[in-house]
Amino acid sequence: MNFVFHPEAERELDEAIDWYELRAPGLGLNFADEVQAAIGRAVAFPLAWQELER
Repeated sequence: MNFVFHPEAERELDEAIDWYELRAPGLGLNFADEVQAAIGRAVAFPLAWQELER
């Protein structure tokens, strides 16, 4: 499975990375790494976040 960011979401992510990076050098990159890791988990295990039927 692949993923694609909506252009506005990608722009928002880039802005968030920049915001964190301005607060502390390296923090924006750490944030970007965590986002990529979360995306990787969602791509690898797409059913892990499936809502259970009640």
